Amino acid sequence: MDEWWPLVEESAAIEHAFQDGERMISIVDTQGHDCHYMFQSMVQINQSDSTKTFKKIIRSWQVNDLPASYLPWLYQSEPLLPTSIEYSQMDPDWSTFLSVARKHGYNKIVIHRPREASTEFDLCAMTQLNMTTTTSRKIIPAPCDPPTQYILDANIPVPDEFICPISFELMVDPVIAEDGYTYERHHYERWVAGGKLKSPMTNIPFVHILAISNRALKATIVRFVDEATSKSRM
Repeated sequence: MDEWWPLVEESAAIEHAFQDGERMISIVDTQGHDCHYMFQSMVQINQSDSTKTFKKIIRSWQVNDLPASYLPWLYQSEPLLPTSIEYSQMDPDWSTFLSVARKHGYNKIVIHRPREASTEFDLCAMTQLNMTTTTSRKIIPAPCDPPTQYILDANIPVPDEFICPISFELMVDPVIAEDGYTYERHHYERWVAGGKLKSPMTNIPFVHILAISNRALKATIVRFVDEATSKSRM
């Protein structure tokens, strides 16, 4: 039987590093040994002058302590019904692993847990695959970070097509959803992550929630902001 021991003094520093997207953190323990926590492989390397030991590590997160603003990743409740729009929440550990992987630009990751089937996540197709049963489910990501807003003079008129229909703000990272409308990525992802699996514009249920980058509009917005900024400086 596996025995797992809590990290008491180091846990806050390790958690902060993990949340910040670091690949590893090194800490000197009470005995003066270097402890390296490698988040990609989830192992602890304890290094002294004469030895080097390896231990598996897992995260523990008290669900009751989660902030009210927390929105988890979701997975399709009925994988055998492709059109099902019923989704359930992933636990906080999996949600955080996936968010960190997404920030690092990973296309696929596999999560292993003791005495559980390994699960592969495709972050491009937004699917979850049980590698034992080969059952595939759709997944919905937790929202990406809010965009850094452009700063424009209040007197400069902004074209309507540059405005997100959800936030009513100038878009920074516009994406095209299944309904054909363009939204700010963060606000669109908050919309679907909150369980609103219908179009904000038509109220028609989404068949899928994947959204693709509207690169042409993004480039047009960047040119508009550059020109507006240049004029305001003259």
